[in-house]
Amino acid sequence: SDSLDRHDIVSDDRETRSVLLALIAMFQGVGSPYLNFYGPPRTITTVPYQDALQIPLDEFSALGVEGKAVFVGYSGRTLMGQQDAYYSVFSQESGLNLSGTEIVATAFANLLEMNFIKPLDRPARLAFVFLWGTILTIALCFLSTTRGIGLAAICGISYLGFASHQFASVAAWWPIIVPILIQIPIALYGANRLQFSEEKTEKEQILDSAVARLNRDLVDQLTLNVAGLKPDTENTGTCLVTDIQGFTNRVAKIERDGRLSEMSDRMHEYWTILVRAVAEHGGFVRDFIGDSMVAVWLSSEQRSDACKAALAIRAEVERFNRSDNHSELPTRIGLCFGRLRIGSIGTAGLGTELLGEPANIASRIEGASKYLGTEVLVSGPTLEGLEDAFVTRSLGAFLVKGKDEPVQLHELMGVGSQTADHTDQMSLGSFAEALAEFQKENWEQAAGRFSRLQQQFAHDGPTRFYLPISKRYADSGPDNNWNGVALRMPLDLSA
Repeated sequence: SDSLDRHDIVSDDRETRSVLLALIAMFQGVGSPYLNFYGPPRTITTVPYQDALQIPLDEFSALGVEGKAVFVGYSGRTLMGQQDAYYSVFSQESGLNLSGTEIVATAFANLLEMNFIKPLDRPARLAFVFLWGTILTIALCFLSTTRGIGLAAICGISYLGFASHQFASVAAWWPIIVPILIQIPIALYGANRLQFSEEKTEKEQILDSAVARLNRDLVDQLTLNVAGLKPDTENTGTCLVTDIQGFTNRVAKIERDGRLSEMSDRMHEYWTILVRAVAEHGGFVRDFIGDSMVAVWLSSEQRSDACKAALAIRAEVERFNRSDNHSELPTRIGLCFGRLRIGSIGTAGLGTELLGEPANIASRIEGASKYLGTEVLVSGPTLEGLEDAFVTRSLGAFLVKGKDEPVQLHELMGVGSQTADHTDQMSLGSFAEALAEFQKENWEQAAGRFSRLQQQFAHDGPTRFYLPISKRYADSGPDNNWNGVALRMPLDLSA
């Protein structure tokens, strides 16, 4: 270009200069440029051959071909007339494609005008993709999931508009598939995982801090409760597992409200309540796992103590929650009795290694209460011989993960003649009758009884659990969740 500028004739003749620059670019070019098509077939001026022959020579200039490059070849008007055609982005639904002559003319015009499609070179493309993904991920980390999806949608639509404008105006080809269809979903997922990791870390810090601050007297009491135990021995015992409903979401909300230090204090109070109830009823704490506590009573004679501890935890947690409606910690409890093997015993009875089925099944039982809408669930063997000591409600047999045989579950409601607030002796009898119809596979009768119960006790969890299942089985028969004796827990909704 600088050499051409030194020649006055060439630099003054813009058309000559344009042609020479095009020729230089053609011979110096590396690789194959991308054609910038001008439109569908016959967009480039096309003159039928027979029409050109019939025009007198003195009128030939009327075609507007003077000083122009003319390409002679076949260009069909219809699909049937095509003889030399190539599929392109402008191929029509009728099947009509660009002819070879039009493609050659397009290449010549692109070269003459230096108007090829220009993709970003590899370094620029890699740099853009890296910066786009990094900035988007960082921005999404500071937003909630809903707002993050909104921002990602706005960024995607805006970038698509920018890339389309660049392509239409200056034939610049910016990447589309990777930034929009790959990087945006990855950024959303990555930001979500980072937020979850941070929330988990904060949750663990709160829990660890609360456990570390347990009252020394309670730790001493736990030490006395395990004083006579020997490691590597087998015992029959009861496992109690607790869990806070929706704890991760609660921590996230508290963090947004700027009350994390307050939550640590609340968790200290909460753990103190749980550990005191265990210690006062002769048990010891095996471990704290996340927001769950695992406690153990290593004697069949202590099953009653374990049940009383569960009821004490429920009552104390209810009082605890009423003291601060903004930091409620609703708690579910599961108990299971069976054979246990004691491994090493940790300091003050904490961190004890415990092997055996009851610890695993107690956790499954606690998880079942989420679906049954209950607070304290116990296995059948845990209550054996204690029926008169507690108010309970049989909820049927369930197949839980980790155990081949069905587990009979009971809701533990009170001690002696006490009953839960939401029910009475009459409702217990009505529920037992409805459950009996269900177990006999009298689906319509069961649905009717559960429906009447729900009208009286709209918030009763087990009734709300069984009613839709009874109705579904009455309409279409039982599915794979029911084996004739027990229900799968949790239910397989695809069955």
